[in-house]
Amino acid sequence: VDGSAGVISEGDTTVLSSGQVVMGGGGSTLNVVGRNTGAQAQFSTPGTRPLVNGTNVGNDVFQIANDSTLTGLDITGGEDGVFGDSVTGFTLRDLNISGATGNGVFLDGTNSGDILNVVSNFSGDDGFRVFSFTGGTISGNTASENDFGFFVGNFNGGTISGNTASENGDAGFVVDTFNGGTISGNTASGNS
Repeated sequence: VDGSAGVISEGDTTVLSSGQVVMGGGGSTLNVVGRNTGAQAQFSTPGTRPLVNGTNVGNDVFQIANDSTLTGLDITGGEDGVFGDSVTGFTLRDLNISGATGNGVFLDGTNSGDILNVVSNFSGDDGFRVFSFTGGTISGNTASENDFGFFVGNFNGGTISGNTASENGDAGFVVDTFNGGTISGNTASGNS
């Protein structure tokens, strides 16, 4: 997605298919493997990093699927910036999400995947809300000026590390039920 032409306004939810990758321009990277040779290389996107604005507060901006990837995007507006329901193998990386009426990232159901270096600010509800997390990594993320910074209903496995929650209206980090996994090196400051 190239942002050279300006803001991309979207009233409907962009629904990803299983295995689909959506990359922002301006140097987002993805490791690729040659189909015939098996040679490994890194693909870097040309163009300008895009701003995708969800103009309908009743619709999510993006809906992820199993094994899908969102990387290198600025996302504003919508109900949830990124929504998923019982998705596995997903990657959310290098995203700036702001101004959702609901949550920056909302994963309903039981989920496993990676959320890496995502900033989620100024959401009406939570920066990151995960109903049930069974595996993967939530690391290097920042949540500020939301209701809760990070809210995980059931933490059943995986890693939550190196995240920062500041100036949120409620708690910085909440894990409602802890059944396993690792929580380490997170920082909460100035939350209610």
